[in-house]
Amino acid sequence: VVRVPAASAETGAGGGWEPFDPERVAALVADGRPVFVDYTAAWCLTCQVNKRTTLRTDAVEGAFARAGVVRVEADW
Repeated sequence: VVRVPAASAETGAGGGWEPFDPERVAALVADGRPVFVDYTAAWCLTCQVNKRTTLRTDAVEGAFARAGVVRVEADW
């Protein structure tokens, strides 16, 4: 049995993650803001593991916040 640690932030859009909007991303980039887009899918096991073990950890969330990165989730 593999246990996956709980994420520190909500999964899905929320918890500081914005839903994907190509116009919003383009506007942020045009303003010089760093943007990280997580292309994911609710049915994708690998995507869900990556969220819980990496993307939504306190360390990564903190690094994004310190760098002023806008976090966007594109859920297929």
